[in-house]
This record gives sequence, C-alpha cells and structure tokens, in this order.
Amino acid sequence: MPRGKQLSVEECRKIDMQVRERRSNRAIAKLLGRDEKAIRNYLRRGKASSATKRTGRKRKLTEREVRRVFRLAIANGLSANQVRNKLSSLPSTSTVLRTLCSRSYMRYAKRKPTPALKPHHKKKRVAFAEKYASKRKFWRAVVFTDEKKFNLDGPDDFRFYWYDMRAEPKFISKRVNGGGSVMIWAGINWYGKTELIFLNGKQNAVKYTETLSKGLLPYLGELRLKIGNLRPIFQQDNTSIHSARFTKTFLEINNVETLPWPAKSPDLNIIENVWGALACRVYANGRQFDTKTDLMRQIKAEWKKINLEYLPKLVRSIPKRLEATRLLKGSKTGY
Repeated sequence: MPRGKQLSVEECRKIDMQVRERRSNRAIAKLLGRDEKAIRNYLRRGKASSATKRTGRKRKLTEREVRRVFRLAIANGLSANQVRNKLSSLPSTSTVLRTLCSRSYMRYAKRKPTPALKPHHKKKRVAFAEKYASKRKFWRAVVFTDEKKFNLDGPDDFRFYWYDMRAEPKFISKRVNGGGSVMIWAGINWYGKTELIFLNGKQNAVKYTETLSKGLLPYLGELRLKIGNLRPIFQQDNTSIHSARFTKTFLEINNVETLPWPAKSPDLNIIENVWGALACRVYANGRQFDTKTDLMRQIKAEWKKINLEYLPKLVRSIPKRLEATRLLKGSKTGY
C-alpha cells in the first residue's frame, strides 16, 4: 500500500499536546482525522521523525550532468536520444526528456527556414512597412500569389530541435532538391482564392505568363466586380521569372497593377500561412504518396476545403506584420 501523507509540524504539535493530556492514540487519531497507526509510529520514532526528509530514489543525473544536458540540447542542437548517448551515466531517454521539460522556457519546435537578410534588404523592408502599414483598406484589393512545392514523401524542412524560449529561434536553409514532387501556383485575397495551377517542367518567363493567364487574369476580372472603386493589385516576389522583361511586358499589356515587393520577405506574404495550412492537411497523420497523381488529387481536394473566412483574418494581420517589421528594423518577424 502507498504511504500516507507525512505528518505536518502543526499535527505533531497537537499530538504532543494531546499526549500530555493523556489522550489515547485512537482519540488523537480521530481528532486529527488520521490513521491510528500514523500516531503510533510518530510516538514510537520520536519527535525527530516529523522532520525526516523522504528522499526517494537517488537522482540519476548529477547537477553537472543536468547542466550538460541543456548545453548539448541548446548549443549543439542534439535530440534527447543523442544527448543520452553523450552522457557517461547513460540515463534513459525518458530521463533526459524529463530534465529538458522541467524548465518552463524550454520548447521542442521545428526550425524555421528563412532567407538571409542583408542590411540593404532590411532597409527596404522598413521603407515598405512605413509606406503601407496604415493602408488597411488597401490590402483588400491585393492578390497575394506564390509557387509551392509538394514532395511525395512529405514537406521540406520538417526538422525539430530543442530551444530556449529566452533566446532567438534558430533557422535552417531551405532544401533545394527533393524526391518526386509537384509544383503549384495559386493566389489568395480578402474575397477568395484563385484556381490552383499545377506547373509542368522547369519554369521560365513564358511559362509563368501562361500560368498568370490561366489563374490570375480570370480572378482579377471577378475581383473588379467585388471591390468597387478599388483597383486590383497583383503581388509577387522577386524571383527571376517574375521580374523578367517578358513578364513585365505581359502585365503592362493586360493592365495589371503590381505591388513593389521587398526582397526576401516571405513573412509578409500571407499566402505562406495558407501553404502551411494546406501542407498540414495534405500530409495529415504522416501521409505519404506513391505517385504524383495521388499527391495532386489530394492537393486539389484540400485546396477546395480552405475556408474563405480564414482569408480576411490573414489580411487583417498585414498591418501588424508591417509594424513588427518596422520595430525590428527590418529583421525577420514571427509571422
């Protein structure tokens, strides 16, 4: 049977007082709401027993090893199992996990992929934020677009690590090459989303404008009917095929107004949030795919399920993103 709760100092004082009044063990136990055996054991062992510390089993890790656990996990980026193998006492992985989780500031999270920001990138990000942060209604007319790769065996950059919440999160470079994959293009806006376009082969400016003809131009036509006096604005990043002369000419001919976008700023593009939600659904429960056809079918199905009520919430977050960019002097935000 498990041991009962240890007698408190106050209870021991009451027992001593009742004993001096020649009360029986049974009467004292009834008065305190305790088992008679607890009273008897206390009197047999003496008053020092109340202060006896229940130490339990000796700790597996010394204080020095505990410090090393955190150092290996945080500084070296090792997993709990890898940390275990570095310790001479060879504790269980569960012991290492309990040690890491014992600190409220420790979290196990995925490394965030991000492009490197140079001073001139940060300067342009701040200028962009200062110009557009207060234009709340303006963002309803912007169509945010981007390409996204989906792998057969799961999403890129799915690597987790232990990190100290009191420090800056770590980042890793995006993986360039993967296994079998499909590439898609799409756009979102306050009012809805474009058609999902699957891209074939290596992309260039000509193929990109074909994608815009299929996905962007029809949506802009629909959008003009919804936004009244506002003029639709097209957002894209600065990859080479987007900024090519052929692409610029195509946009001018079709009277498409573009938004000058700061380089290396995926954290400001709300479609990145949609890509994240879409990937979670496509790869739910560790799902993997044997063929591109199966993967494409799943992507189409999940794209249709994207809740349109989710999109205005993302648009409302843009002024906050820009303000965060300004306050951080152009550095990466948490979005």
